[in-house]
Amino acid sequence: MVDRAAASVAWGASLGTMLQGLFADRVAATFTALAALLIGAGLAFPNAFASDAAGLVALILIAVVGLPHGALDIHLAMRSRLPRMQALGVYGLIALVGGIAWLSVPVLLILVFLALSVWHFAQDFKALGRLTAFGAALSVLLMPILAFTAETQAIFAMLMPESQAALVIGTATLFWPVVAATGAALALKSLKRPGLALATGLAIIAGAVLPPIVAFALYFCAWHSAGHIRAVFADAPVRRIGLGEAALYAAMTLSLLAGLVAVWSWSGMEAPMVRAVFGLLVILTLPHMAIVELWQRRG
Repeated sequence: MVDRAAASVAWGASLGTMLQGLFADRVAATFTALAALLIGAGLAFPNAFASDAAGLVALILIAVVGLPHGALDIHLAMRSRLPRMQALGVYGLIALVGGIAWLSVPVLLILVFLALSVWHFAQDFKALGRLTAFGAALSVLLMPILAFTAETQAIFAMLMPESQAALVIGTATLFWPVVAATGAALALKSLKRPGLALATGLAIIAGAVLPPIVAFALYFCAWHSAGHIRAVFADAPVRRIGLGEAALYAAMTLSLLAGLVAVWSWSGMEAPMVRAVFGLLVILTLPHMAIVELWQRRG
């Protein structure tokens, strides 16, 4: 009887520690609840997220909820002691280089972009330690490839020749031990950071249950973008952020994307328009990654 009571107390203390760690970060807590809900729905109704409608909703969320966090880049550059015009010049120069690379060596740029994305996304998990953070970021991108190999290869085949897409996806699947090692690391990290470890684990598991575009939208919107915006607002008073300017940049980006999607729908040329939209996202994301890195180093 005493042993049962002690076990109950220990379990209650463990649960309390878990909840305390989970809700120490509101973004991680919100993501955990949403991810658990969607993963549960995906397991209960496997075909619910496989429709074109679900994919369209995910794309809209990425564009409307996820991408606008990059509109704060000029503010971040100025917070990093870059004058406005110099910040705009740096942003434009990196975007120009990215555009030239996209037109001349798109496959190489995609590979570089994916590698930089791992570095960039690893900042979301840095509280877990550098090595685990990189493993988590890589696992979030790898899991959809491992679980939906044919689907992801079909997407990559729209961006590059089919033989190269098969090579890229085939090479990516060789990194499955990273996912396994990251899972083991998260199990250990859960002893000290249970909430963050749980949220990270769910971000990876989502890639195995939900279609790739839905899983990415979940992570990108509910964790990466939300966490970035929260960090920016914590770094400076709202009145100094320049929300009007940020809204203008966001509106310009969304208008350009909407124009491309409209042409896509009108023309019916799926692969060329996928390449155009993806190319635009890469070109805009490269300077975003550079400015965020500068801000974090100088912050």
